[in-house]
Amino acid sequence: MLRGVLAQRDAHAAQLRAEIASIERELDEFQARYDKIITPMKLRLDVLQSAIDDLVRQQRAEETGVYEVDWSGIAPGYVSVEEQYRRAWSKTDVYEAIHADHTPTPPALDADGLKKLYRELARRFHPDLGADQAERDRRTAIMSQINAAYAAGDADALQALAEGDGDPSAPLALLTLRGLRSQAAEIDTQIERLTRTRDEMLYGALMKLKLDDKLARIKGRDLLQEMRDEMGREYDRLLIQLDALRNAR
Repeated sequence: MLRGVLAQRDAHAAQLRAEIASIERELDEFQARYDKIITPMKLRLDVLQSAIDDLVRQQRAEETGVYEVDWSGIAPGYVSVEEQYRRAWSKTDVYEAIHADHTPTPPALDADGLKKLYRELARRFHPDLGADQAERDRRTAIMSQINAAYAAGDADALQALAEGDGDPSAPLALLTLRGLRSQAAEIDTQIERLTRTRDEMLYGALMKLKLDDKLARIKGRDLLQEMRDEMGREYDRLLIQLDALRNAR
């Protein structure tokens, strides 16, 4: 049953990866066009706005005698405490930490405990204790698993083998089941992460702008060029404001 579920989940994860790759290609193409049309003007606006802000700050300081500290010049990359707090709590890893399963896990075995468990299993499943060849073969297979688990320091695997009393195939079956459950948990985590990534791309600001641009093109309009023209008008307005501030000094 678990193998069947894993196959379905693997297929779902593969489908999500394909969707993400397709969305990435679409967004990359639109981003290239955006960068060509919008980004240069946006940079010009930012430079002009920064110059205006500096003049306004200087003018205010001259009028009031109170000089504001320009952190960007003193410490490039400075971010206020409030902004750091907002960014920290918007990170994915914090979200995952809040929503994670906080079920307590049993303490791990130390080296002595691991060695003790290994010796107990070795005594129980030693191949020489088999009544016939078939039993010795079964025990040899189990001892191979025990040795591998001990060499890897895998206390969980040794514990699974230790709990396999009664059914002769139980120790190996438990290890197989444990491995499948681990794979299922891992693929579930992947699916959750992939789904979140896909949704962030589908409902992000860049995708919204792309869809608006597509709708505008259907109507015979070029949304990005319209935005560029509007930014050009804003640039002219800011240039007039900058000249007025300079002339006022």
